[in-house]
Amino acid sequence: ALALLPQPGFVLWTRPLILNHDFKYRGTAIFIADEEGILEALVTTIALEDVEAALVYFDHDAEAVVFTPTETALGQEGIRRRLQELFDAFRVTRFALRKVLPCEEGVRTQIDYAFQHRQSRETIDGVVRVIASFRDGKIIRWLEYQDAERVGAFMRLIARHKK
Repeated sequence: ALALLPQPGFVLWTRPLILNHDFKYRGTAIFIADEEGILEALVTTIALEDVEAALVYFDHDAEAVVFTPTETALGQEGIRRRLQELFDAFRVTRFALRKVLPCEEGVRTQIDYAFQHRQSRETIDGVVRVIASFRDGKIIRWLEYQDAERVGAFMRLIARHKK
């Protein structure tokens, strides 16, 4: 859950508050989030294709490792570039949490996804598995496991699309 303390007193949301760069508030805001709430909010911002809102949930020094045809380690700026490239090339048609379970590193989850390539209109869907680690209400490490062969084959298919 996420709590906001705008003025004297407080309001408690049982579902995560999704922030974006247009968020306005009066007074001092203090955000207290559980790990599942952070993931739910992040997944929602990705479903909405909002890069800046998604970055709110990552620590400035966050590390993301994506296990696809090539392993990629990214800092926060790399995360921004990767999301922007994804949204430029693909329309998100589904991005939803399946389950969130505790693990030694933080939490592990499965995310159902479907992306439609904007130029070819080809769609890839499936499940990505993630292990996320947190500190002070922010994601500090994101390990994303994809089916590398399947993603690679799809990328070769859309590369053949005439522009």
